[in-house]
Amino acid sequence: MATVTDRSGNNPVDRKYASPNRTVGMASAMSGLTPAYPGEFVLALDTGERFMGLSGTTGAWGKKNDVRGATSFSGGGFPDATTTGPTVGTVFTNAFGEFNTTSNGQIVEKLNLDGYILVNHNNVTIQDCNIFTSNPGPGALTDILVTVNRTGTTIRRCKIVSGWALAGILLDENNANTVVEFCNISNCENGITIAGSSINIHDNYIHDLAREPGHVDPHFDGMQGFPGYSNWTINHNTIQGKDTSSIILGGNTGPIATHTVSITNNLLLHQGPTAYGVQCKFTDGLTVTGNRISVEVGPPQYPIFPIDLVGCVTLSTAGNVVHETGAPITPSVSP
Repeated sequence: MATVTDRSGNNPVDRKYASPNRTVGMASAMSGLTPAYPGEFVLALDTGERFMGLSGTTGAWGKKNDVRGATSFSGGGFPDATTTGPTVGTVFTNAFGEFNTTSNGQIVEKLNLDGYILVNHNNVTIQDCNIFTSNPGPGALTDILVTVNRTGTTIRRCKIVSGWALAGILLDENNANTVVEFCNISNCENGITIAGSSINIHDNYIHDLAREPGHVDPHFDGMQGFPGYSNWTINHNTIQGKDTSSIILGGNTGPIATHTVSITNNLLLHQGPTAYGVQCKFTDGLTVTGNRISVEVGPPQYPIFPIDLVGCVTLSTAGNVVHETGAPITPSVSP
């Protein structure tokens, strides 16, 4: 029976059985030398599914699992509909209208909510919820599906279909220490709108941005961040931009007002003609690294500017590549 080396002790182990440290030297070893068991394949060839307990090392082996119950993940393919949203098998409670939190530390879970949530308390967790509107457009109950006004909020494993709303999630100016993870967000003008400080947004799938037919001059952004805040981490998300951008952060004019921002290891796609993959303005402590940005070869090219930095003080822009070809991306930089 085929074995590989256990990285923790360098001893041959049968990879059919549980070992969080199994690895092979390279993905090509898959071919003939160590054939896969049912449900196994090489991490490097992963296209969206996740692996429980495995590192992001090329050639790690493991059985495919649903890891939406995890609180973090460091490797594998990019988020999609199979790796985001409520845990498979969740039994929901139907609800309608405005849902207001009632206490600090509250856990809001397993709702099938035709309406919206207002977070007005600290350390609230929202998890395994479907949040949507059955009455989209001008007559909708709200233009934002989840609004966070306090500190310590976690939004985890939620599916937010926002009925042509302005934003799926609004992290308001009073929020801080907020985490958004493993969420599936669609059908809004802006997937996540960011204010406040100390924000961690990771492993989400933002796609199919939309407003109601006839809406005047929408500006679509997968993520939009306002100036005046600090310590934002945007890591390992799949974001399908449209019209304006996948990610746009900072103010339109100086001086620098946004601080310590990290945009790393994201897959940035676009839905039709799009101006920017990433645009940051008047930000210091900026890191934009390891992102894969889909580029439609022109003329015209979309996004027109895969990475556009205006008035920024950057720490690094290394390792950003064209998703289709792996060619390096040189940012557009202006004062």
